[in-house]
Amino acid sequence: MTRRTFAIGVAILAAIIVSTVLVRSYIIAWETAGSNERRDERIAVVLSGASQERWQSASRGIFQACDDLGIRRPQIVYSGAEDDATQLHIAEQEVEAGARALIIVANGDDETSEGLEALAKTIPIVTLESGTGGDIVAVGADDDALGAMLRNHIEKNAPNAGKILIIESDAQRESVRERIDGFLRAAGTNANISSENIGRLSQTTAKRVSVRMQFANADIAAVFDAETMDIVADAIAAVEIDTKIYGVGISEKAIQSLEQGSTEALCYVDEFSMGYISLMRVAEELGYDVERYPSEIKTRIITRDNLFDRDVERLIFPSN
Repeated sequence: MTRRTFAIGVAILAAIIVSTVLVRSYIIAWETAGSNERRDERIAVVLSGASQERWQSASRGIFQACDDLGIRRPQIVYSGAEDDATQLHIAEQEVEAGARALIIVANGDDETSEGLEALAKTIPIVTLESGTGGDIVAVGADDDALGAMLRNHIEKNAPNAGKILIIESDAQRESVRERIDGFLRAAGTNANISSENIGRLSQTTAKRVSVRMQFANADIAAVFDAETMDIVADAIAAVEIDTKIYGVGISEKAIQSLEQGSTEALCYVDEFSMGYISLMRVAEELGYDVERYPSEIKTRIITRDNLFDRDVERLIFPSN
């Protein structure tokens, strides 16, 4: 064999080795990039309520995270208004049907929390907005600080207000209770604050609430969840009441009440990011390839003065 022939053989062999390495690297890269899309995990999202409308922003966040990861969008199921037992039952049914992970949106009472903690021993579970108080990861805002934010805004913008009425319902989740606690803590012991429980929302009418508000004769009513806020907004629209509303949560009715002047301010909670983060946390538990992602959950006071600001509109109506 001549020296030239040997050199040519070595060059060919080297080219083959390099090509093999490159092809193998490409295959590995392709498999890694496509692994999330090909995995057919069943993730179930159990929403509190009878429809997706209330949690539309959170659902968009969940779907956006799925799209960013290249995985199938999860199954959305509804528990029915205020029915905590149904919420737990549906979660158990989803696990029996083969769900590999659960996202529980607005967890309910203590019994439901105990049931979810038991389920979490078998599959990954993340709660959104209201936690269980146990080991399950909870994704939500600092609710105590949120309640204090609302109180501080009232003190700054309505310093001469007299009586403040806190409007509650029977379905007070952990997150809502924490908001009320933060509000009362910020108000101090000398504030003129009373509370009114309007019962179960599914059985409560706007007319009943308007009668109670008229009887209470408060200068300000404070509401701490979007579901109750919708009932109060209907009550204000039905009759003439001088009470001004300050609330937590964004909904179509709440925005209309703000525009019309019955509601003075709303605390915005970034539910889109809550949904996005919850899906990412579940994906991590399932072993998906998850890169770093934003973890901030924004809160902000929305008033008529800033409602149509571009940055506020982006917060309230995030693109999917």
